[in-house]
Amino acid sequence: WNFAMPFDFPKAELHCHLDGCFRLSTCIELARERGVELPSYDVNELRSLVCKLQRTASLDEYLAHFMVTTPVFAGSREAIKRLTMEAIEDKHQQGISYIEFRFCPHLLADCDVTPRLNAKTAGTLTPRGVVEAVCTAAEEARSRFPVVVRFILCALLDLPDWSMELAHMCKEFALRGVVALDIAGAGIEADSTFDDHKAAFDFCKEHSIDITVHAGEKGGPNQVHEAVHKLHATRIGHGYKTINDKAVYDDVIKKQIHLEVCPISSNLTASVPEDMTAHPAISFLNDGVNFSLNTDNPGFHDADILHDYDVASRMFRFTEEQIKELNLNALRSSFVEAPMKEKLIKDFKEAYYGNRNSTTL
Repeated sequence: WNFAMPFDFPKAELHCHLDGCFRLSTCIELARERGVELPSYDVNELRSLVCKLQRTASLDEYLAHFMVTTPVFAGSREAIKRLTMEAIEDKHQQGISYIEFRFCPHLLADCDVTPRLNAKTAGTLTPRGVVEAVCTAAEEARSRFPVVVRFILCALLDLPDWSMELAHMCKEFALRGVVALDIAGAGIEADSTFDDHKAAFDFCKEHSIDITVHAGEKGGPNQVHEAVHKLHATRIGHGYKTINDKAVYDDVIKKQIHLEVCPISSNLTASVPEDMTAHPAISFLNDGVNFSLNTDNPGFHDADILHDYDVASRMFRFTEEQIKELNLNALRSSFVEAPMKEKLIKDFKEAYYGNRNSTTL
């Protein structure tokens, strides 16, 4: 992959799934140690089977690949800590200075979770224990990698029984870097509603816990409207379909709702037109939408943030200056605490522009 630009500047990322940040070599090593079955233990063959480099038929088909890799980590504190530490190291090597990882702890637990989706046998690792392991790994990584790391807990659209527990864990782990609640998952129908999750998101609103919601990816623009007006979301994961409804689109622009755009995954999940030169992000930029560029699940793409920037550069015709501004958008809409947000914006502006404009947030 020959990049059009070096993209050698500080970066921020808001939409990245921790369990989509695996290293294939680590998956193979841990699978052998833990007796977890993989379709292949050869790294190149496993890459060809797991990494989605071509457009799938739907988001559902894309998400099915998690069932191959997630069991490698599920139920093991040490494996989850290693996943977290390596993900932070990889982000650091890509020049990312601020990252928000999101994950559903129930998918990595093997105890006190129904249904148990990924752990093959019952054990002692609860969802709360998963969050504890992830936060501990991030704390240990702090001295090694100068990356500011925060976490978002993900509810699952089809499993609303987990949502209130997740909301309470957001509150419990707020001082350890957990900053927000999200809903992920494809949903049974394209326009699955969020009604069964509303109480958990009302709890977050009442306790000043930030909210982002996957919407407008498989679902339509009405799903985005519902996320904003029913679930109090100030950010939307993906949100590409907003462009199909003028009222919803205008509302997102007026409220400056931040859209977490993921260039490569949007194509692989068939959430946008196949012609990437007609990607909604191009209109987002022209229309003044508040959005950023993110990876989503880089492990499944055999890629990193540089590849997503390259797609934005080549296909969307974004300039380096525009990509830098999108990084500032990300920081302004990040869920990090205010003093750190101000410091990061100042540091990024100084790196981008020298002392010029560095004092204006």
